[in-house]
Amino acid sequence: MLFLALAHGAFGQPVLGQVPAPGSREAMWPAPTAEDWKKPVLITWQRSFEDAVRLSKETRKPILVCVNMDGEIASEHYAGIRYRDPDIAKLYEPYVCVIASVYRHTPRDHDEEGNRIPCPRFGTVTCGEHIAIEPGLYDKYFEGTRVAPRHVMIELDGAETYDVYYALDTASVFARIEAGIAERTVQPLPDRGTDVPLLDRVASPDVRDREAVEDAYRQGDRAQRMALLGRALRAGDRVSVDLLRLAVFGFDEELARMARTALAQASSPAAIDLILEALRVPMEADEHASLVAALERIGQTSDRARTLAVVHKGLARRSTAIDAEGWASELQGHYAPAPAPE
Repeated sequence: MLFLALAHGAFGQPVLGQVPAPGSREAMWPAPTAEDWKKPVLITWQRSFEDAVRLSKETRKPILVCVNMDGEIASEHYAGIRYRDPDIAKLYEPYVCVIASVYRHTPRDHDEEGNRIPCPRFGTVTCGEHIAIEPGLYDKYFEGTRVAPRHVMIELDGAETYDVYYALDTASVFARIEAGIAERTVQPLPDRGTDVPLLDRVASPDVRDREAVEDAYRQGDRAQRMALLGRALRAGDRVSVDLLRLAVFGFDEELARMARTALAQASSPAAIDLILEALRVPMEADEHASLVAALERIGQTSDRARTLAVVHKGLARRSTAIDAEGWASELQGHYAPAPAPE
């Protein structure tokens, strides 16, 4: 990959013991301290570009794509300082924001109970999400050049308004981000905030609504969980995969079955891993077939899903070359002899 990374010691950082010269990259983009990294990220990132596009159309806000790279001096500055600064977060608020980075910062995206593990570098998203979003953005908007940091504004029609990279200072970047909103003729719709019934938020693409629904499922009683999954069944492929994950990983078989039924409606590659987890448990043949059919549907745009669908269809077929049932019948009552004593 080609990124903006000039030689300033290991990983683009200034050599220890040297005082950054005025006007140097180290002075322009000071490295975050340990205390800076402890501060929460204040930018609200959407979980996928598909969610961002839906939310952009619903709110009439433009999308802001941010690209980051571990170890590159300016990227470290944005991730460790600027994305945690209240004033900068306010500057990004008029946008629907997504973050792209090909580096993993946690070994897993979910724990044993299906709970999300947010990326410690960016917050909100998992590492798998900020990694998965990058190839599609590269193909559509990066014009064959991988460079970080980078800020791309995308309008409602999918066209780029600006694409800022190789900037020599942060002020020019923030000025362009601010001007991008000031120069728009399209007015965004008023922010509806959280004053929306919980069940009506199940189909929302907004990460704030997805988090609220998932929290309500975790904390709710069985009746509330049934209501949320019932609405998820009606929402089709617009529902949060992570809501369904909580039910699939739970111990209530009826709730898990409802979640698998909703999952069978999925059309996004984000659902592939959960479909594979769901297929690991015993289930009726028609339910198994519906999940494999979902993999086939996703396989229209994903080579991985198409391959997995073929594998699972093959595993479900009975062999015509090997008589496994006959072998099992012949072996009944016959046991291997105990090993001879030494």
